[in-house]
Amino acid sequence: MLTDRQMVLEKILTDKGIDVTDAVENYQPDETLQSRLDERTGAIVKTIIGDLTGAE
Repeated sequence: MLTDRQMVLEKILTDKGIDVTDAVENYQPDETLQSRLDERTGAIVKTIIGDLTGAE
C-alpha cells in the first residue's frame, strides 16, 4: 500500500514535468524524519510478524 502511494505520487509529479526519481533515490533524511521512518517500518514489521505467527 505504501509503495502504491509512492508510485502514484511519483507518476503525478512526472506527469506535471517534475522528475523526482533521482532526488528520492539519493535523499538522506535528517534524524527526525529517520526516526519517524524507523517507527513506521517497525510497526509494519510487527504487524506482518503478528499476522504470520498469530500474535497480536
